[in-house]
Amino acid sequence: VNLDGGECSAFVDYNAPTYSGNCSVPVVTPGSITQNNNVNIVDDALSFFGNPVSHWRGYPAQAQNFTVNSLTMASWSSGTVQVYIYSYTGNVGAGVNTLNPAQMTLLGQSAATPVTGNAGADITFPINFATPVVIPAGTKFVVEQRQIAGGIWCCASNYAGAIAPSYMSNLANPTPNSYANFGFNFMHLIQRVNGTFVQNGNPIIVQTSGLPSGSEFPIGTTKNCFSLRSPLTG
Repeated sequence: VNLDGGECSAFVDYNAPTYSGNCSVPVVTPGSITQNNNVNIVDDALSFFGNPVSHWRGYPAQAQNFTVNSLTMASWSSGTVQVYIYSYTGNVGAGVNTLNPAQMTLLGQSAATPVTGNAGADITFPINFATPVVIPAGTKFVVEQRQIAGGIWCCASNYAGAIAPSYMSNLANPTPNSYANFGFNFMHLIQRVNGTFVQNGNPIIVQTSGLPSGSEFPIGTTKNCFSLRSPLTG
């Protein structure tokens, strides 16, 4: 940049740097996991009489680390629900009609959360985890919605179909059995697990010294330095 006589600085715009090559770094991507064909329709609810009653789903291992921040559910009648997440070494998926509690290891849980019954209204809501639950890549997991107080129809279902079974248990029936085993194969627990995935993605370019484009540059040489960084780790 050429300065006129008496000038000691100039405002300079320059093109931001770019990079080339196959450079991938860990990034965080929001995402959700569900087995429901539709989580927004609320049709019904299934339960034993008398709390606590637990409703379950079993999920296959994910290719990336998955950090759970909340769970989306629906409620037919008001009550209190607590959500538990376990790693699981048993089988999950279509055709698996029971879950084995002996193969579960607790990873984390929500606080006991009041839920408001909507008696069939198509309303879902989140149960948040104050401490996010990390599910390592390659780990199967199960999610338990445990209704611990209030109306027994806290955990609602729909008829919209699902790719894997819903399960139910209580103190008298401690092994989670599929809804189909109780004769209700047309009902599907409404459940969506929300959080973030850690996966490979593009780095970001960060200026570490010098002046950004559009700044007032003094006479002389100003050295601008940039680095490639992971948005996750820095």
